[in-house]
Amino acid sequence: MYQRVYDRFFLSTMLAGIVGLLAHARVTLVAGALALHLVGLIITGERWRVVIAAMGSRVTLARATLINLAGIFV
Repeated sequence: MYQRVYDRFFLSTMLAGIVGLLAHARVTLVAGALALHLVGLIITGERWRVVIAAMGSRVTLARATLINLAGIFV
């Protein structure tokens, strides 16, 4: 039996609030924040790549970054 784990009303209200806030935000600051977040993800991916390389395995920076990103959501 499937049981819904989220409330659609809460989710739609939250997304509407985010869109409303972003509509009044400065685009340069939002773009800067997103760019810094991406740089942080790439730096963390590089750190994991170095750790994995020290264990004797090879992985690309893109793969390490995606693995790190997936690990954030688990």
